Amino acid sequence: MTNEPFFAAKVPLCPTTNQSYKTVNFKTKRGNIVRRPGATPALLQFKRDVVKMLAAQRSQQDWSMINDVKDRWLKGEHTHLAVTMTFYLQHMWTSDNDGRIKGTQDAVFDFMGINDNMAVRTVVEKCLAGSEPYCEVTVAIKEGFEYATPAKKRPAKAKIPKKESNEVEVYLRKMRKRGETLAKTVKYPAR
Repeated sequence: MTNEPFFAAKVPLCPTTNQSYKTVNFKTKRGNIVRRPGATPALLQFKRDVVKMLAAQRSQQDWSMINDVKDRWLKGEHTHLAVTMTFYLQHMWTSDNDGRIKGTQDAVFDFMGINDNMAVRTVVEKCLAGSEPYCEVTVAIKEGFEYATPAKKRPAKAKIPKKESNEVEVYLRKMRKRGETLAKTVKYPAR
């Protein structure tokens, strides 16, 4: 299995975690109010921007590999993926390097149509940007990962011959008669 990235792209910087999520209240069918984290307008705009940027870089991706991973996932076979993110920031110490991972990974994997739970290794780095801040993302099959070989089919069990249909019909007729006979003897309570 090759370990060369099948996806490499340059995307804008994701908003930090605090800028990406807010607590949202909503009512359940039973009328209970539930509080859950929800995406902010900044995160939603970021995801729209990523789709536009990635669409322009579409020819740089290995779509045969992406589609193969997607097809295998739809069949229930998971691929172990390694993700590398390098954040190029204007100032090194103004943000954590883990606050932008979730939004960036979600946007990239949504674009590819792959479930991001297949990422088993994530490497994150931050560097100083020469001009505008951005993020470089690569996705590859994890080093050493091999798809499981399909299990050998078991030999078919020996078929047990069924009773001939005539014998079955005779048996069912006897059971019906017995049931009719028993039904006459049952006393039902008056209403």
